Amino acid sequence: MDDQKTNRYPSLSANEEKQAPTSQSALDEPDDGLARTLTEEAAEGEDGEEDEDDPFKTWMAILIAIVTLVGAWMGFITAEVSGSAGWSTSVGIDAAINAEMTLTLNSIGLYKHYRAYTDYTRYQTLSDLMSAEAENSLVDGTVVDRIEADDLAAVQLPFFLSRYLTRDGGYHSPRELGEAWAEAEQKMDLYPEPSFKEANFYQLQTNRMTALFIVLAFSLVFYTLAETLHRERVFWRWSMGALGTLALIYCIWATLWIDLWMV
Repeated sequence: MDDQKTNRYPSLSANEEKQAPTSQSALDEPDDGLARTLTEEAAEGEDGEEDEDDPFKTWMAILIAIVTLVGAWMGFITAEVSGSAGWSTSVGIDAAINAEMTLTLNSIGLYKHYRAYTDYTRYQTLSDLMSAEAENSLVDGTVVDRIEADDLAAVQLPFFLSRYLTRDGGYHSPRELGEAWAEAEQKMDLYPEPSFKEANFYQLQTNRMTALFIVLAFSLVFYTLAETLHRERVFWRWSMGALGTLALIYCIWATLWIDLWMV
């Protein structure tokens, strides 16, 4: 029994001695995955430091913010001009409706007056003919008919304006229409052409402002590209930044010209 115990323990120590070098060699081998991770993190840290130390990207961010503010300013002006165009169009439509309504009502009134005038002329002419016939006739019925014709002619007098009668017995209808138009002109706008012309001008301004938004969008694209390019690509970074700045300056100048000096 003692011999067996003695033989068992040495065998265990021998196994431990065999396994010890193996575990020691495992500890001595380098961890390639961990080293690669540490290297990548170090590289990213260096890139982050480079980005933080790059003033070009800071300026691009500032210019992108300026583009946003300019876009808001252009949108305000566009909305204001578009509202003016709508208002002028509405005023022009109202003036056109007023003009057509005035012309229609004045024409109706004129034809009513002219109809009364023609009745008056007919009865007056009939009375004159009967008067001439009565001078050559002794029949009392002719005198009665003439008196009746005179009465019928007199009945028509209140239904037309005698001031438009001409010296030769005619009726001056253009004068009546002109005076009625002038009277309505003092109460309402009857000329839509100036309002429509103004509306077309504002609409042209709106169209040009809309086109400027496309140029401003290109400016934003150029600044974004310049910001994302690596600092080693100096030519492309500065080219994109210069193009964006030119587009931004053009949008500001064109907006001022459209809003202040466009005729």
